[in-house]
Amino acid sequence: MAEIKGWAIRENIDFEELYSIIRKVSDIQCILTQDWLEAATIRSELRKTKKGFGMIDALIIAQQKRIGCRVVSGDHHFQHLKDVIFID
Repeated sequence: MAEIKGWAIRENIDFEELYSIIRKVSDIQCILTQDWLEAATIRSELRKTKKGFGMIDALIIAQQKRIGCRVVSGDHHFQHLKDVIFID
């Protein structure tokens, strides 16, 4: 949500309207301690092949694994990862 709000601020788009839509069509999950710990491992592994892969990106992948969902992203760090719908 923070990434989307940051984008909305940069693009001068009403975040509250986006947030309302996201809440209607999404299942927003809490971040668990186990997600952060798994993210540290994921980040270490992915940095071997994806320079600059960040902790928040790794956290998204950790939650993806726990929940069993897909990630939709245009972030090049997610390109070619399992269960990612990459938007180019």
